[in-house]
Formats: sequence, C-alpha cells, structure tokens
Amino acid sequence: MKNIILITALLITGLGILKGHNGKEHESIMEKIRKNINLSEQAQGKQSSIQVNVLFKVNESGQVIEANAQTENKQVKKELEEQFLKLSFNGLKACVTNTAPIRFTIY
Repeated sequence: MKNIILITALLITGLGILKGHNGKEHESIMEKIRKNINLSEQAQGKQSSIQVNVLFKVNESGQVIEANAQTENKQVKKELEEQFLKLSFNGLKACVTNTAPIRFTIY
C-alpha cells in the first residue's frame, strides 16, 4: 500500500511572517518548499508525523547558502539540509535567518 505524505510548511522571516511580501510571493515560496522537500521512508521511520524547524539564509541572488534542520534525527537533518541547499528563494532578504517549520504526515 502506498503512503501519501503531506507536507505542511510555514515560512517565517526575521521576526514576522514574510513581512513586506505580497500574497503571490509568499505562495510561490511555500509552493517551492512543498514541491522540493521530501523525506525518505528510511528517515521518516515508524513515525506518522514529524515537525522540524529549518533555519536558513539566502545570498543576494536568493540561493540558500546555509541550512540548519533542528532535529535530533540525524537522517532527517541530513536530508532536509541537503535539499534546502539546492533551493533558491527570490524576494527574501540576504543574510537574514529565515525559519521554515515543516510537518511531514503519513496517511
């Protein structure tokens, strides 16, 4: 039986949720996270739900240059950090720590 994984993500930048960004930019960032971030079954393990905060910074062109997944699960941490480092987010301020709380749920 195939499991369906639902990813819920909320992007928080600086002290507020995408302050100064219009709805389309926010939607674009959230959609990019949903489409590009996955966990392997091995990393997910037997848990039906995992919540991880990913702290990340982008450079002037929007490329993620630093990512830190806050979890004690080493496999989840490795996978999320590697995937975030492949992303770019136009419209985010350079060198500002952004937070993406991500929840993976298996149905």
